[in-house]
Amino acid sequence: MRRSSGEMPVAPNRARWESTWLEFVVHADHDETVRERAVALAREDGSWTRLLDRFERETLVERAAVLLTSLRAGSVPAPVLEDLRARRHVHHATGLVYVETLRTLLAALAEAGVRALAFKGPVLAQLAYGAPTARGYGDLDLLVPPAHRFRAAAVLEAAGYRPAQLVAPRGASRARHHTAVAFEAEDRVDVDLHWAFSTPLVPFDLTRAGLWKRTREITVGGVWCRTLSSADTLLHTCFRGAKDDYVYWTALADMAALLAAEHELDWDLVGALAKRTGARRMLHLALLLAQDVAGASLPEQVERAARADRRAVDLATSAASRLRSGRPVEQDIRGRLTRAVRLRERPGDRFSAVLGAVTRVSEPRTDERWPRWTWPVRRPLRLLRDLRRDDRPPLGGASP
Repeated sequence: MRRSSGEMPVAPNRARWESTWLEFVVHADHDETVRERAVALAREDGSWTRLLDRFERETLVERAAVLLTSLRAGSVPAPVLEDLRARRHVHHATGLVYVETLRTLLAALAEAGVRALAFKGPVLAQLAYGAPTARGYGDLDLLVPPAHRFRAAAVLEAAGYRPAQLVAPRGASRARHHTAVAFEAEDRVDVDLHWAFSTPLVPFDLTRAGLWKRTREITVGGVWCRTLSSADTLLHTCFRGAKDDYVYWTALADMAALLAAEHELDWDLVGALAKRTGARRMLHLALLLAQDVAGASLPEQVERAARADRRAVDLATSAASRLRSGRPVEQDIRGRLTRAVRLRERPGDRFSAVLGAVTRVSEPRTDERWPRWTWPVRRPLRLLRDLRRDDRPPLGGASP
């Protein structure tokens, strides 16, 4: 096993100041070296309020509290620590509400004969960080077999939830990219109902690779639930980071924490599943970032395989540089499509990414003055327009 310390520069400008704090926070080991660098960074000029808000958006309040409260007395202003403790208390209380909601919904789904598992949210917090309240999250994520999605939606609606959109029937237009629906309820925890993992630009068909045969049972805050296997959890975390272009530090923190927590990870199975789903480059990218930025440990043979993928090395170098500098990710369609194509090693997956861009990037609005039947003709024209100009704001970087 080799641990990469990673270069963690301290820079005076605001974006790099925030990014360097985030790098310290997500580091796999808050050892003496990291703490000393954090103490030196605390002397630099920067907005602590903005930084705490950034921790909150990145769902890293708990991890940040662990680091900042371990520094020498006086390194961090007392009001900042007090504010952080208050935010930590809110996150802990909110996490308990999420766990209780998870218990209720899983029981209702089981009673209706719906096969369901929970992932991300409190489940990932339990697996990676040891407690369901050790990581922030904004909703609950449930996965059901495609055949059970309508029954699952009916159970959620009976519980008082409203779907943000209709659940796509099998064979409907774009159904292969329509793999989840968000459910909302006033003063209630939001729920995302999934029946597959995929996005138009990053196809990822893990659910067709025998996912349901590998599920496991765990206890989350006293709630028994079924969740993804260790290998599937790791690969899904790679997918999360890749589909978001590593705009956020959260997936990187989760990856480093999972690598430290999953001691009996079957790397042969991980490699076989990554190959079957065309996700080897996504896996290599995530592993390289976790090692080079977050100081995670990797088995030697796994590291060799990742570093032999030169395109993954290039992608990791670019992502690490952007994260550390606080530069935003340009969201023009050309840039997003280029990154999506470079992420895939199979020609068919690259074609799917291009097809996904055509079917997703430009969609008809409900207020269109043109009849909907004209859309097949206007779609390529809209796509060409989007390729020529960019009206999307950049993501990531410094706090707004």
